[in-house]
Amino acid sequence: MRKWSKRIKVTFSILFVGLIMLGVSCLYRNYRNENNNTEKIVVRGEGMWPSHTFESAVDEASTIVYGRVVDKSDTKVHEVANVNGQAYYEYYREVSVEVIDILKGNRDDTTITYLEMGGETEEVIYIFEDMEPVEVNGEYIFFLNKYGAFLSPMTLLPVSNGTVLTQGKIVPADETSQSTRSVNASVKSYLEAIQSELTD
Repeated sequence: MRKWSKRIKVTFSILFVGLIMLGVSCLYRNYRNENNNTEKIVVRGEGMWPSHTFESAVDEASTIVYGRVVDKSDTKVHEVANVNGQAYYEYYREVSVEVIDILKGNRDDTTITYLEMGGETEEVIYIFEDMEPVEVNGEYIFFLNKYGAFLSPMTLLPVSNGTVLTQGKIVPADETSQSTRSVNASVKSYLEAIQSELTD
């Protein structure tokens, strides 16, 4: 009977010490996560975008919208298989855009969804060097493909105080030469140029 009781005491002691060690390990891990891992990993990338003229962007876009950003979702992930069968992941946000004027696409839409590349998870920030994220309440002219993403960074134009900021973006041929891409235009004249290109 004493032998059995001794064995129970040893087993109980080992289990008790194991539970204490497990508890200390969990506390340490939580402390480390809260205090030492405050900086997220930043992953930077650059896209290989096709070059566009104003005319080719108007022609190739499935949707052309002048709108105001009203909301951005949390970061979402889309799994894509490459040619070798290995998966890679695309990180993006769904951006809700209130339509001010729609020049190409479903003219009845009052809002559209723009897919903005990049984003942020609990551990990682994904940044595309050659594109600026849109800002909530900001106004933009969007040239979008059939999936709702821009054709290239050149085809996402910010609007400030009624002026389309065209530095490094696509501009109508009569505004400036395509090589300079530096002349800003009023929203009205820019939208008229789009409409004129659509009717040609």
